[in-house]
Amino acid sequence: MESSLKTIKHVYVPSAFNVLASDLNNLTHNDSLAPLGFDQIFEGETLFPHEEEEMHDTQRSKIRPCESEKVKKVRGTNRCKKITGLKVGEKLRVTFYHNRVVGQHHVSFTRHLGILVCDRNMYPLCVHSWADIKEYKIQHMWEAITDKTDSDDINDQRDHVFKHMRKLWNNCRGSMHMNIKSKPFRYAIKDVPNGVDKSDWEWLVKEHFFTEIFKETSTRNSINRSKLSMPHRMDSKPIREIIYELGGKDGNPLDVATIYF
Repeated sequence: MESSLKTIKHVYVPSAFNVLASDLNNLTHNDSLAPLGFDQIFEGETLFPHEEEEMHDTQRSKIRPCESEKVKKVRGTNRCKKITGLKVGEKLRVTFYHNRVVGQHHVSFTRHLGILVCDRNMYPLCVHSWADIKEYKIQHMWEAITDKTDSDDINDQRDHVFKHMRKLWNNCRGSMHMNIKSKPFRYAIKDVPNGVDKSDWEWLVKEHFFTEIFKETSTRNSINRSKLSMPHRMDSKPIREIIYELGGKDGNPLDVATIYF
């Protein structure tokens, strides 16, 4: 007796219309088996236009990655190649203007300071403030700076350089605090940043970030920063650098009103 069932084709359609392969198996007496994710359509049957378009859209969505899945390019690790690429005994010459480095190498100098303040072997984490850092640690930092950079008046700028480093150090610790600011203590204590010793992190969280005095200070500083109306830089350059480039290096600095207006 000739079977009344027609030949079966495998066509991919949206999952909402899928039929269990086992049910179709029974209908076809195990003559054909549809792979998972496929529906079976009898020969001679025609898909409606909207069904065909839906089928093609689904196929395209399977092949084309979603925009949200694309990896966003972010700024990489601060390597400061101009400093790390120096030969033994070679130093980067920098220029100070109004107590900060300006000119050709001002970015490299700042990046070098940024690397130093993030070095856990040089800058201790288990302190409440910059003032608690021991003097021998401060001297170690200065030797690391003068080993790679030089200037005609670099020794006279020592206090100003450390003032800059103190700001970078506070920013580094502030970034750590920002990552756990909204987290409960039990989660914050486990969220150890890369390169940080677990015991140092536990001290920083327990004895510093989650103390009442720090919370009050942090809240007050956030309110004060929100009231600032004048930025300290124009685009990506500090105002000091702009003044230096537009006349300051020749002894003819710009008027502040000229910069802003």
